[in-house]
Amino acid sequence: MRVLLAIGGSTNGIIHLTAIAGRMGIDIDLAGLDRMGRETPVLPGMKPSGQHCMEDFHKAGGMATLLRELKPLLRLDAMIVTGRTLGEEIARYDKPFVQDVVRKFDDPIYPQAGNAATSCAPCAPA
Repeated sequence: MRVLLAIGGSTNGIIHLTAIAGRMGIDIDLAGLDRMGRETPVLPGMKPSGQHCMEDFHKAGGMATLLRELKPLLRLDAMIVTGRTLGEEIARYDKPFVQDVVRKFDDPIYPQAGNAATSCAPCAPA
């Protein structure tokens, strides 16, 4: 969820993420997601927030570069599919890429993610 917010991912990403979690019996707390968005900066300067494309993000180190900048907001002790913790995995790729796509944590594109989790009330009759 944090990565989706940090890249300025679309609301469709939130819909798909909640659907996948739901299939696994995990409820996504949309109010919690909204709170996370208020403390998660948008870092990659990819369109429409910046001038770069996803290919540029990949060449800049992609997820390794982004996760390195997001470390203050991540649960680094979380076990991931590699059998290592997230912190251990990030440390494996700690050599920074020379790039200008992913901004530093303290110099974001936007200080908060742009997605707001809201509920939709039924439309009133015309």
